[in-house]
Amino acid sequence: MTIQLQATLKSLLSFLKSPADSSKLRQLTFKEKFPTIIALLIIGLIASFAVLFLVSFIEEFVSIDLGNHAVEEILKENPVLSAIFGIIIAPILEELLFRSWLTFRRAYFFLWIPITFYKWLNKSSEFIAFKKVKTQWNKIYPFIFYFSALIFGLVHASNFENYMDYLWFAPLITLPQIILGGTFGYVRVKFGLVYSMLLHGLHNLVLLGPVILFT
Repeated sequence: MTIQLQATLKSLLSFLKSPADSSKLRQLTFKEKFPTIIALLIIGLIASFAVLFLVSFIEEFVSIDLGNHAVEEILKENPVLSAIFGIIIAPILEELLFRSWLTFRRAYFFLWIPITFYKWLNKSSEFIAFKKVKTQWNKIYPFIFYFSALIFGLVHASNFENYMDYLWFAPLITLPQIILGGTFGYVRVKFGLVYSMLLHGLHNLVLLGPVILFT
């Protein structure tokens, strides 16, 4: 497992350093992909807890009171529904919203506008317009990928009761989610959307499971 963790971490960091719309690993079977999913789950949890510890220390140091966390309140009201939403529904919805369009083929629904405009402006065929827009997509893809991870993280700032008082602090308090956004994005691009949903759900299961059991 140690070798698997090392290989997965190396591949993840290499991708995050220079994201590319490449899906060469999608041809692997579920059995071949699953060890990588588990390795990424472990890596994500370790990274999240490490960053969370750092953020908590900074919060104490600068005397920031973010108030109650929305998840804590929801768990108190209805643990069962919270489990269903957090482990199944939320991962599906969030992956669709933040990462379904991270491949050119899936983003085509949104890209038909620039493709049509280029076709009209240059009086070219749809094939040429398609190739031109895809070339530009590949050039700016790292920014597209980082934007997805950043927005995914920042949205989670609203989980904190007093987040509006500390918007300037949002990038730091949501750093664990931003990191996870990059990890989920890696899986989405390399393995497919279903696998990023799976990893997202497993991550939430590990975090929420013990809380729900002992609530």
